[in-house]
Amino acid sequence: MFASCSTATNYRTADGITDHGKTYIKIKGKRKLMVHDPLSLFRDNTYEDSLVIQVPSLTNCVLKGSQIPVEEGNYKYVGTVTISGTVLNVHLFIKNTSDHVDDPVSWNGTYELVK
Repeated sequence: MFASCSTATNYRTADGITDHGKTYIKIKGKRKLMVHDPLSLFRDNTYEDSLVIQVPSLTNCVLKGSQIPVEEGNYKYVGTVTISGTVLNVHLFIKNTSDHVDDPVSWNGTYELVK
């Protein structure tokens, strides 16, 4: 029952965005709220979340996770983001240097890239 708290649903499309000379991919999905009381557990509330990844371009490329900028203090990524035509494949892990484990991100999967 408690495993359902971490259920994530990703949308099938990802948006390609160019802003101020930089290029990004935005992936959206639904996430369940973290529950802290028994009543909220049964309400099944969700919210929309997103991941924005800076990429060199929206054309065919393979981007290594280590090339993705992250905010200071955050763990870096390992894995790849691949763009082939309008197909985006995300295969990323968070390089957890504290636990020495690479944790998969909930955004992994294949998307249709809308440019």
